Amino acid sequence: FCTEQTDEQKQYITCNCKKYGIFCIAAEILIPAIVCLFFGIMSGEWLFSIFLYLPIWEILRYPAERASVRNIRSEPLLSLDAESKIVSDVKAMMVLSVILPSADKISEIGEKMERIYLSNASENIGVCCLADFKAADMPRKSEDKYILNALNETIDDLNKKYGGGFVSAVRPRSYSETQNEFIGKERKRGAIRELIRCIKGDEKGFLSVNGDIARLKESKYLIVLDSDTRPVFDSVRNLIAVAEHPVNKPIVRNGKVVSGYGILAPKMQTSLASARTFFGNVMSGST
Repeated sequence: FCTEQTDEQKQYITCNCKKYGIFCIAAEILIPAIVCLFFGIMSGEWLFSIFLYLPIWEILRYPAERASVRNIRSEPLLSLDAESKIVSDVKAMMVLSVILPSADKISEIGEKMERIYLSNASENIGVCCLADFKAADMPRKSEDKYILNALNETIDDLNKKYGGGFVSAVRPRSYSETQNEFIGKERKRGAIRELIRCIKGDEKGFLSVNGDIARLKESKYLIVLDSDTRPVFDSVRNLIAVAEHPVNKPIVRNGKVVSGYGILAPKMQTSLASARTFFGNVMSGST
């Protein structure tokens, strides 16, 4: 069984978590600064002590973060057997969010979609290319139709090769006052919202929806991926197994999830291939 927390308990926990989080962030920033200040006082080299801040912060960051989560209790989520019929019968869609390149590079998107599909191949798990055109100073450009045609041909080829399961959904540009140009409305968040509306039967938010549309509209779960994110083998099935467990199913009241989970966020890691760049080498140690 599971018990539901009262609003007072939730408010108390949320308030304490915010205070503890602020304290941990402040400590992570201030402790290296104190060490640099001490070094400057002892050596008299104030300029050099300023340059020491980032190296000292990097050295102290890991033990500080370990200490900050030491008293936080983590509980593994309950899961069904990923090989069970209940999980296998659930229809889901892996959604690849992309900005469309030129028409001659659309094949690269097709290759990514194929790799993603093969990593979690199942008759009930499809792949959707959720796409926006590049930002422009006008709502439509002459090359848009060639890009769209190339994408549709790629999706059709994949569906012929694997017997269905591939979809593309492309949004039109809309004017953004903050950026003073025409872009996909609200970027990725807006695209996902429009895709959910499309699954429910409202396709007005898209310029084109092509491919195995029936599979898309049968989808119960969306697994949203960035263009540089690669799901590991059978990870989608494991996510569905967690989401399908009765304890984890979301209970919504007055538009809010009061029990269970509406969104599941799996662990992310940096692959060796993506750590080859300078930025990747700097950041890969964090994941």
